[in-house]
Amino acid sequence: CPTTADCWAVGSSTSGTGAVVATADGGKRWTAQVLPTGITSLDSVSCPTTTNCWALGLGTSGNVIVATTNGGKSWKEQSLPNGIYLLADLYCPTTFTCVAVGLASPFLGFAIATTNGGQDWLADSLPNETGPLTGVSCSTAEHCWAVGTASADVADVVATTNAGNTWFNQQLPRGLADVDDIWCGATGSCRAVGLASNGGVAI
Repeated sequence: CPTTADCWAVGSSTSGTGAVVATADGGKRWTAQVLPTGITSLDSVSCPTTTNCWALGLGTSGNVIVATTNGGKSWKEQSLPNGIYLLADLYCPTTFTCVAVGLASPFLGFAIATTNGGQDWLADSLPNETGPLTGVSCSTAEHCWAVGTASADVADVVATTNAGNTWFNQQLPRGLADVDDIWCGATGSCRAVGLASNGGVAI
């Protein structure tokens, strides 16, 4: 939600296709928007402004990212690199910059980024043995954090300071089995939630 009045939400329709709805009055009324054909579900959406949004999910041909530059009057599918097993989350801090994360295989993480508004999405360089990534957030166009599970019962967080060109591992408190999602404010302060040996945890 880029403002207190404007917000987008994504998911699936009862007819088995992807769905996106938007409000411009703080949620009093929601209106369905038209997606390209072949979108079967959408799982994540990020809108840096009231006109620019990206959403990811699945289509009949596999993983998809769709984008709008006119507030959802029209959405267009974007071209993605090869090697994606599953995309799980994306975050777009500006109208030009987006990062999406997921899996290259059931056991390895994957990240892609664009710095030109989605004209080109390029695969990022992750640390060796980065596990499946399930959440991502950025405080600026250059600074982003992604979370997931490095291996069995070990949480993982990686960060970039150059808009996804390179990522590096970060230190986490002991005892974390899994980190599912993360949010980072403009000052670089981040909050993450997941699972520890004794139950749910926030860090």
